[in-house]
Amino acid sequence: MLRERVYDLSTVRQQRIEQILIRHPDLRFMWTTFQIYAFLQFSPWCWFVFATKQYIERDSARILTINSAEGRGALDLYAAVRQFLDTPTLITLGAALVISTTAFIIMLLYVRAVDPKSKPDKAIPQPGPVAEGLEIQTEKPGGPRTLPPLRSPTFQHAKTAFRRAACFYTLGGSVAAATSAGLLFLFGIYSVPSTPSWLTLSACYAGVFWSWSFFTIVALALFCGPDRRLRGLLLLVYVGMLPVMGLLLELAGVPRLPFADIGLMSKDEADLLLSFASKVIGQPVTAESVTFSPHLQPIVFWSLSAAPVMIPFLAFNRLIRGTVGPLFINLGLMMLLSTFFINDLVLYTSPGVWFAVRIKGLFGDATYPVLTAISLTLSAAVAWFGLVWIARRYRRMKLSDQTFLFDALWLSASFWVCVYLFDQRFLYLLGLLPFVLYKISVGFGLKRLARRAEPLPKARLLFLRVFGSSSRSEKLFDLLAARWRYAGSIHLISARDVARARFEPDELLDFLSGRLASAYINGGADLDRRLAGLSLRPDPDGRYRVNEFFCRDDTWQETVKRLMAQSDLVAMDLRGFTAEKKGSIFELGTLIDEVPLHRVALLIDKTTNEPLLRQRLADFWRNMNPQSPNARGGIACVRMIDLACGYPAAVHRLLQIGDDLVEAARLQTT
Repeated sequence: MLRERVYDLSTVRQQRIEQILIRHPDLRFMWTTFQIYAFLQFSPWCWFVFATKQYIERDSARILTINSAEGRGALDLYAAVRQFLDTPTLITLGAALVISTTAFIIMLLYVRAVDPKSKPDKAIPQPGPVAEGLEIQTEKPGGPRTLPPLRSPTFQHAKTAFRRAACFYTLGGSVAAATSAGLLFLFGIYSVPSTPSWLTLSACYAGVFWSWSFFTIVALALFCGPDRRLRGLLLLVYVGMLPVMGLLLELAGVPRLPFADIGLMSKDEADLLLSFASKVIGQPVTAESVTFSPHLQPIVFWSLSAAPVMIPFLAFNRLIRGTVGPLFINLGLMMLLSTFFINDLVLYTSPGVWFAVRIKGLFGDATYPVLTAISLTLSAAVAWFGLVWIARRYRRMKLSDQTFLFDALWLSASFWVCVYLFDQRFLYLLGLLPFVLYKISVGFGLKRLARRAEPLPKARLLFLRVFGSSSRSEKLFDLLAARWRYAGSIHLISARDVARARFEPDELLDFLSGRLASAYINGGADLDRRLAGLSLRPDPDGRYRVNEFFCRDDTWQETVKRLMAQSDLVAMDLRGFTAEKKGSIFELGTLIDEVPLHRVALLIDKTTNEPLLRQRLADFWRNMNPQSPNARGGIACVRMIDLACGYPAAVHRLLQIGDDLVEAARLQTT
């Protein structure tokens, strides 16, 4: 399998790697090790091999051997790998794999436990001719610049709050990144380059800061939703900043920097990188023979800072992002930190030493395993109570889903700083300082947004959809919710297609404790209680809740009717609509009977059977309930938005419709 994977690569350098793998069986072990190592920090290898290939071929006569720091001569690659991948490293890699796999399994089980609502089995009337008095208009909106400005105070605040919240998260992330890098420099985990050039030193600090700022970019990408243009801009800024810094260094005439003077790396990592580069290039490599030009130095500093950039990919990806991934990675790191802290209390405090002596008297040589087992048990208890505490705060509206997500992101980064500082007795707890400063920086600004939102009218949105692709449903809903929730709440019938993205802390606790069935609506009394318990105030971060309703076969229709009556706008995603989608057909008929059509927006694309949709609407219009708000004479218009214009344009159009409805209601009351 390894040979086939390498054979598929197209470049000349990669073909040479294949030949080396065939000639050197021991390098296959190195290649596998490299893949595992890249699992957590992959960038140092790529840039080191690239720079070595570029510069060593120019001066191969200077390359004689690979020398270790102690002058032991050539360093065997297998020995370097064994030296680097010690027992703690293997335990960390194994724990990361176990945590990620467990999180994925729990998310998969939860998605399967959420049953989609049933579809009515009653026969649907055959479509009749187009009804009089009904117009169906298809809109293809442009970008936000083509729409008129927002008029209502509610949506004006939502637009401003969205931008200000992004600035607050950027500020908090920058403070946390700078604090993380500063702590690692302060305690000697990072060492500055041995160079008299202050520009090179500045580039080193900037590169390390930018490496830890990757968490800020991830947070902003999650914040703005799946907007390709905004995410592409974030990626361009993040990737392009390092070459820009390198160009400035080149223009300033900064001297080349030898690898031996770079710092930022431990001896084991340096030996392993040199050994790997030697095998790939096919000739020995020494630290003195590798130099980096000014335009590459910021990239080298960034790649060698060993920031845990793989944490967002492992724990915050779309498959497990909702609650499971962020929560599990933090619970795992919390258990690790708690275990070390409890062990330090036992070994380095008077009460702890007294306790350890008593344990040794009981268990003899098994004292250390017993103490470790006690520490792990207490750590697991701390992690479980932490989960319960988070769920309770969420239910009491002391914590929002987005706050939890971003807190988990920066807390995992802070836990990783603690891991780097484990050789500092008790001082490794200072690794939590970046998270504390992040919370202080962000919390003050977000509370101001929440206070400004409370007195404004609320815009309530009911989002209906054709059940189908989870990726399709999640992308549109996430993009819409990221902006609408600063104006009001969103009602949603939960099902498998959105279960992964909407897996909230309290639902995880209910699922793990076997109480998920209690979240389902079992009758009219349950529905009345749920509707009466809906909160109209925003979360502490200024965003309103997404109110999920878990329905059974005999309750979802009544739930949809009641939610339609309590919503200012009903948006229905009809992608994938066909004659077999009886549940969606029922909802279309209910919209005609229960909701004024100027408060309805239907979303379509090329997968929508549009002729059938138009015929169904006309048929329901002709057989409309006489008590319907649409049965008052005159011509009514059904608004359909073609998603071929793109998700961002459609979302801004929905925001514009909501703004018109809220402003009209405000003018009627004044």
